[in-house]
This record gives sequence, structure tokens and C-alpha cells, in this order.
Amino acid sequence: MVRGLKVLLMSSAILAMPWSHSKASVGRGHLEAEGRGSVKMHATGHVEFELFGEGVLVVQHQSHLRIEIHGRGDVTVTRDDALVVSSFTGTVNIAGERINASFRRGPVRVSAVGHGQAVLRGRGHFVANDRRGNWSERGTEVRW
Repeated sequence: MVRGLKVLLMSSAILAMPWSHSKASVGRGHLEAEGRGSVKMHATGHVEFELFGEGVLVVQHQSHLRIEIHGRGDVTVTRDDALVVSSFTGTVNIAGERINASFRRGPVRVSAVGHGQAVLRGRGHFVANDRRGNWSERGTEVRW
């Protein structure tokens, strides 16, 4: 069964446990990335995606994570426990261990604290700890 939820001009819609700055959201490194294209990430800590009305964000196995959504767009939880956010303008905050998230087809801003790795494809720039660089069409792998 697919469960759907339409988020419209809400200050927040909590889809898991209440948001808090837990021990999991404090970590060793940080990532800041902004661009247009796709992001695939595996992380532990706290991740914030800022979305601008285009593209699709998928968070796999989301039921063990703390997720808070602020904004407007379509939000669905699939049968296999994936959170799918599309046509969305706003922020999606995710905290916990084993965060597996991917975004494709649009502009995005990502902030992460903790540790993890991401592949950034398209056009954009990033700062991971003390490393600065650009996204590439073939994909730029970043660790923090």
C-alpha cells in the first residue's frame, strides 16, 4: 500500500520521530554543496536538503530516521519504506544513522554535519571540511 501526503504551506510536517539535535547530529565533518543536477549520499549525522520546486528527493528506509519537512509540495511514503519528495519548495531535515538519500533533476542546496560520502553530478560547487571543488557531469565523489 502506498501512503500519500500533500504538504501545502505548512510550517512543518513530521514524518518520523520529533526533530532534535541528538548525539547523531554532531559529527566529525561537514559538507556544503549547491548546484543543479543530482546528489547521491550515504551519511550519519544531520543532513538538510533545500529544494526549489523541481526534482525528486528519495530517502530510503526512512522509518528509523528523524525527518522534518518545511515547505510545499508532494510527499509520499512507499510500500518499501522510502520517503519520496517531489515538486517541493522548502527544506527537508534528516537526522540519524545510515541516511541513504538521493536527489535528481533540479537545483538543490545540501548541508551535512557528521560523516559520510556523496556523489555530486551536474554543475555546482561544494566545501567538504577544508576541501573546495566543483561538481562534474561525470560525478565528483566527496567525503566528510
